[in-house]
Amino acid sequence: RYLRNPETPSAQTTIELNTQVTPTVPQVVWYLNNHPYQTVDYPYTTRLALTPGVHTIYAQVPFTEERSEVVRIEVE
Repeated sequence: RYLRNPETPSAQTTIELNTQVTPTVPQVVWYLNNHPYQTVDYPYTTRLALTPGVHTIYAQVPFTEERSEVVRIEVE
């Protein structure tokens, strides 16, 4: 669970998303609520702006079924 400070600008209320893939692949696609969020190159890191609600997040190797476990977060 994440608690947002309403006085903090939304551009500064983010969390880092990162994952590891073995063997290394060129890219992964981050999914937010089962929709593609961002395609990133190695080292597979990006930032996600926190918005109120319950969200699911996972990373998937493009054009394969290989993906991370789904992580559920709640933002208040």
